Amino acid sequence: MVVDHEDRPIAIVNETAVMATPPQRRPWIDAGSLARTIDPGLILPADLSGMALIEAVRRTPASEYLLVEPSGQVYGVLATADLDRAFAGT
Repeated sequence: MVVDHEDRPIAIVNETAVMATPPQRRPWIDAGSLARTIDPGLILPADLSGMALIEAVRRTPASEYLLVEPSGQVYGVLATADLDRAFAGT
């Protein structure tokens, strides 16, 4: 996650882009060049589950989502690949 000068999330780093960057080059790549702006559809309540979560992800397809608590505090980042593995039971 990339934050602004007031620690507000403004972008999510794309895991696929990071993994495609050779390890020896990663220290010289700024995170912002591997990130996408956090659009409203990429912000999900941290307590979403089941069909509500699936529907939210279908509305705005992406590889990562920002999860937030009801207070607005950042809970974490949900990677779609992890979600796929969880639903597949692996």
